[in-house]
Amino acid sequence: MTEEQSDFKVEIVQVLAVEDHPGADRLDLLTIKGWQCVARKGEYSVGDKVIYIPIDSVLPEELEAKIFGADAKVKLSKSRVKTIKLRGAISQGMVIPMWYVEPDYKVGRDVTKELGITKYEPPPPKFQSVGGGSQPKKSYKHPNFDKYHKWPNIKNYPELFNPDDIVIVTEKIHGTNFKAGWLKWHGNKWWKKVLSWVGLAPEWQFVYGSHNVQISEKMLYDGFYDKNVYAETVVKYELKNRIPKGMLIFGEVYGAGIQKGYDYGLKDSRELVLFDAKVEDGGYLGYYEFKALAIRMLMPTAPELYIGQYAGFKLERHIAGPSTIDPKQKVREGCVIKTVDEQKCYAGSRKGTKCINPEYLLKNNTDFH
Repeated sequence: MTEEQSDFKVEIVQVLAVEDHPGADRLDLLTIKGWQCVARKGEYSVGDKVIYIPIDSVLPEELEAKIFGADAKVKLSKSRVKTIKLRGAISQGMVIPMWYVEPDYKVGRDVTKELGITKYEPPPPKFQSVGGGSQPKKSYKHPNFDKYHKWPNIKNYPELFNPDDIVIVTEKIHGTNFKAGWLKWHGNKWWKKVLSWVGLAPEWQFVYGSHNVQISEKMLYDGFYDKNVYAETVVKYELKNRIPKGMLIFGEVYGAGIQKGYDYGLKDSRELVLFDAKVEDGGYLGYYEFKALAIRMLMPTAPELYIGQYAGFKLERHIAGPSTIDPKQKVREGCVIKTVDEQKCYAGSRKGTKCINPEYLLKNNTDFH
């Protein structure tokens, strides 16, 4: 999986465990990979091959009609599969029998396209602004202004970590993605190329913006920096002076006006926490290198929830409960788990995952962000 690929897919899996539903005699709790799904009593047994439809799937009308009869007690909203509670138990995703596909399909086969299922896409976010004002101007994207690595969900890779892996677990903050850095000058317009040819171009170029968009540096000087959270963040934290040359930092801006219901106690302001850094034309820093960089920059980092051997990490304990930034924020978004030292793995280019709090997902939020 590349950094921009999602771990979304509908696939053939095996039922790993079946337990009685504690609050309903006619229901079972199934373990699918690392997910819990509610199913009718006795419908599936351990080892059965089934089709797993993950949360944030959007079903085609014909398939939805086949799965849910007219008298079904559970219905989808706008054909989207969400995290729900059934008789008090969390259910994440749907399990359907093999008769919807060829019965001899092997475990692991991707049947997303075959079933016509698509991934839910939330409305594209607008540029965050505060107090009205102009939307920020996009600029030509520097080729090294990299998107941040997409962490797969640990419930899709429950065996990813070894018990003796040293991991760092940090709180996932519900805000807007931010990145900034000093990168080698890149001339994309004819006059910039001329400057490079005659040796008058600067060595470095400051870049900043969101996950997908690089914002024009003019926003810092044309009077609108106080009306756009990305430019506001650059100015507030003096990032042009703090970020070393050749370094790209990644973080989350949170607070007033960013995410509905998640202001973390900031009613009139916004703050930034860093969670990673990358060398231009190089790799991500190991966690201790990253922390040392943040200390030198005098910048806050994402709250640490756990550091130590993976064997001692308790997932449910660290995704549940209030935010460690503000206890009044009652539902934590989740956490990110990665090895302290950068490692490669089969689930992506970096050995790490995220886990989203089911209680957060119950509020109509998506797992894909």
